Amino acid sequence: MRTREHTAPWHLRMIWIVSDEELTVFSHTVFGLHAIIYLLYRESILFHKINRKHEGMIRQMLYKVPKDASWLRDFPDDLFASENYLRIYTFFVVNSIVDGTSARGKSLSRDYRWTNPWSSPYYLNKQLKEKTTDKNLLYSAQVYTQKAGSIKQKETMNDALEKANLKIFPQYEQEKICIYNSKNNQIISTFAHIRNSFAHCRFNVIDSDKGRVYCFEDVDPQKDSQGKVKVSARIVLFEKTLIDWIELICGGEKKYNDSEESSL
Repeated sequence: MRTREHTAPWHLRMIWIVSDEELTVFSHTVFGLHAIIYLLYRESILFHKINRKHEGMIRQMLYKVPKDASWLRDFPDDLFASENYLRIYTFFVVNSIVDGTSARGKSLSRDYRWTNPWSSPYYLNKQLKEKTTDKNLLYSAQVYTQKAGSIKQKETMNDALEKANLKIFPQYEQEKICIYNSKNNQIISTFAHIRNSFAHCRFNVIDSDKGRVYCFEDVDPQKDSQGKVKVSARIVLFEKTLIDWIELICGGEKKYNDSEESSL
């Protein structure tokens, strides 16, 4: 048995009486605690490094732009007096076919008599694309970001914008649609993004040698620490295309073959 005096101030001084075995156990316990603390510290450092790397990957997958963009400034002087503009705005915003976006919204089936628009023999999605200048104009993203290490790779918004060549925006020469497929239906998602662009005034219209061109951008309104917002859609469409879309849908259900035959 050993007697060890605690080297503390006199008023806190005490006598410890411990055996050699107890001292050994105590020493091992202290060493073990030190080892555990060190391992936890090391794992914490490693976690933060991995987390920072993961955050960097997410930033690369997201595509963000300044909330206040210079291209959003000027409209043609006669835009708001234009009959076509009023018709387009009314269809996509006031009478939107996207559920839950307008108290005055309309239904494809109830109001426009499209009973089964996305399936044979109607294929409204194909008919709408045929009304544009490029049937392959639509690029769709399934996710905003791709989880690190995911086995099944999905198209991110950044990837889709790259393929659509719409990272430089606006463009007025070619019709293009690049969207986050928020409604699990590319056409309904497109209509939703156009509606949002109108509703938040994130669009512009110019007059070109091809007629009037509409550029739409939809974003998440929540700004990050740098004052940037996440892009969810960029769309370039000619006014004629938008009017043709409206007439096609308002005209009621029509077989896809009818559309093909009329274009021959």
